[in-house]
Amino acid sequence: MNVAPVIRRLGALLGALAVAAAALSAEAAPLAATAQAPHPWKSGGLWGYVDAGGNWAIAPRFSMAKEFQDDGLAEVAVVLDGRAPGSLLGEKRGIIDRKGNWIVSPSWDDLKHPCDGVALVKSGGSWFLVDSKGSRISASSFKDACPFSEGLALVWTGGLFGYIDTRGAWAIKPSLDGGGNFSGGLAPVKKAGRWGYADRKGKLVIAARFDKAGAFSSALARVKLDGKWGLVRSDGSMAAQAEYDEIDQASEGLWPFRSGKLWGFLDASGAVTIAPTFEKPGDFKSGLAREKDRSSGLWGYIDAKGDWAIMPAYSSAEDFSGSLARVKKAGSGAILIDRAGKEVAIFERR
Repeated sequence: MNVAPVIRRLGALLGALAVAAAALSAEAAPLAATAQAPHPWKSGGLWGYVDAGGNWAIAPRFSMAKEFQDDGLAEVAVVLDGRAPGSLLGEKRGIIDRKGNWIVSPSWDDLKHPCDGVALVKSGGSWFLVDSKGSRISASSFKDACPFSEGLALVWTGGLFGYIDTRGAWAIKPSLDGGGNFSGGLAPVKKAGRWGYADRKGKLVIAARFDKAGAFSSALARVKLDGKWGLVRSDGSMAAQAEYDEIDQASEGLWPFRSGKLWGFLDASGAVTIAPTFEKPGDFKSGLAREKDRSSGLWGYIDAKGDWAIMPAYSSAEDFSGSLARVKKAGSGAILIDRAGKEVAIFERR
């Protein structure tokens, strides 16, 4: 089979997509974070987005769709050649705004959420930096990459980790065994088998003395020391001593922790605010967190006091995205509910 004509057609398609994305990105700015973002929803095998009233804000046309972030952008994927999914180009990823306009064209095998108009994208097994037109910013390429945080992104060169800025220049040259996201000017970094925290210049501000370390949130970070988890402050002092079996990353100022088999929550001071009562915690989103009731085995949603805001009635439940969450009842398909637990009807596409 002569694949040259097919390859030429695919190349032309990618070029057209890049041109379209450039025009759209010049016209479409992300909506304010305060506006209610539409919720991803699947219909007829494709993903789109519905608003709080169940109306289609963006018609289903994606093979994958993630939640909108605070900057008003979301990662989606399309199959460029719908006649032969998985062949040649297959599924490619891009970024859209809340109107469905392409901000980063769907030309990439993988990508990280953009920052200041640039994105880390993957093609041909390597990661590199592009602008909104898909043009490569720097000559460097990387074996792996993490999303930007506070203007810096952790990348792996194949030997060591370092951080680049949005121009693709080294902010912290490759000298690390591992790293994480910046928050409050600090990021967890690994040196000589131990974790500590470095500033934006790579200087260790908190000595590398931990088994593991997470990103800061609400001026605290989760750390593991001698097999137990605690919370550390930005000055290196402990807000919660390392005495918990597990601590997950915070959401809306609350840290899920596990003692034995049950989970509770620590507040922003490191004190227990919700006693360990639940089998598995969800993230607090829009003031609610999904939890599994031990007696019934069903899922519901608690408020920041640990009280049931939506009673357990679901066989599965997902975190809230804005004012909506996706749940299932036994024997039924997916359902959207609002923060009051009311089911939201999805209106059919015209």
